[in-house]
Amino acid sequence: MASSLRILVVEDDRVNLLVITRMLRRLGYDADVAHNGIEAVEAASGTAFDIIFMDVMMPELDGLGATVRIRERGDCGNPRIIAVTANAMAEDRTAALEAGMDEYVTKPIRLDVIRDVLERFSETAQQPEEAGKAEVAMLDTAVLDNLREMMGDESYFRELVAEFVENTETLVNDMAEGLSSEDWGSVQRAAHSLRSTSATFGGMRLADCSHAAEETAKQGAGDRMPSLLTDLRRERNRLCSRLLSGC
Repeated sequence: MASSLRILVVEDDRVNLLVITRMLRRLGYDADVAHNGIEAVEAASGTAFDIIFMDVMMPELDGLGATVRIRERGDCGNPRIIAVTANAMAEDRTAALEAGMDEYVTKPIRLDVIRDVLERFSETAQQPEEAGKAEVAMLDTAVLDNLREMMGDESYFRELVAEFVENTETLVNDMAEGLSSEDWGSVQRAAHSLRSTSATFGGMRLADCSHAAEETAKQGAGDRMPSLLTDLRRERNRLCSRLLSGC
């Protein structure tokens, strides 16, 4: 039965956290939540979870580090840990599996993917399969329609859109502040979160811009960041206007 599974969702982005917990409820599952790797380790040490959906890139302690700690501890049981990430490169997948994760899924997450993971890992573990990459476009309406369907209620979907608008404005402002202080770690984290949450809503062009900013921040290439930030603001405003108009 669905209620017999003990599930933990670890995600620092509040929009993505709302999406995945809502999907789990649609499938009949309740879940505990943690907002970073440190909280995840603490939660896992107090509860024998069956499945943990673990975001990979988070502040304080990332998903890879949290997984290593959970595997090393003797009081966390042996949960199935599912990497949830916007990164789809082979080396990212390898790093997740080497850290001790059991499966690797990419954002935006689909309801059928969550259902498949739960069905497989509630019975027996199988080899993970490569997740597909979304088509690049300003707005992938198929992804957005899938999200709307998963929410099950239009009013809840509109609340999620409002949360997205507020959250993305905060993330872009965080990037601007990080740029002004040359805090490349903050810029990288904000860009990664923006990339992830944009892809969840089908905003693939904004996700692409965010990825470019994330990679630029990794290199500390401050001379390129102002123009990227301008592109990000423009694409974010376009996407939000489209979403608020009802698409």
